[in-house]
Amino acid sequence: MQWRYIRRREYLYYIAYMISIVLYALAEFEGVLPFKLFTRFYPDFYYHARHALPLVCILLYYRFARTFLNLPDNRPKLNVWVKRLEYFILFYAILSPVLILRGMSIQMEEYIFIGVAIIMAVSTIIFIISFLSVSVPLTRFAMLGVGFLLIGSVISMILLLLMDRGSTFSFDPYFSLFAIFINRI
Repeated sequence: MQWRYIRRREYLYYIAYMISIVLYALAEFEGVLPFKLFTRFYPDFYYHARHALPLVCILLYYRFARTFLNLPDNRPKLNVWVKRLEYFILFYAILSPVLILRGMSIQMEEYIFIGVAIIMAVSTIIFIISFLSVSVPLTRFAMLGVGFLLIGSVISMILLLLMDRGSTFSFDPYFSLFAIFINRI
């Protein structure tokens, strides 16, 4: 609605982010849904896109936050580093399905993804600290959202790795989706 009145580019990034989150959630829970949105057209969709989809979501949120906080004008050096992280995320979001399609084992790709996720988490922590060092209310609000995403993603990744190794839980380990929805409230 804001974009309709203000027509600022960051709102389009935010709309794209919200759409990507819905697609990510539909892909993650397709097994329990009464319809098959992705695997009906491409049976191995989940294995090829399981890391690319959340990375696209994160990329779009970074784009939104960077334009919303007007980093090119307000923090040009930090803007350069955030853009580099965005390109890194985009590169791996494209590379991940390509590696699997070219025959790389899912387990090996999972190890690479863990390395990428660690780089993203450490970078995000550094960005949050940098933002909070010269904080304004709008920045704190954006960093709260990034913090929720980071915490939920790290917890989800740890629990999903434990599930891949045979652990069972009496709850759903998708904290990143929970963090995303909390972030939207």
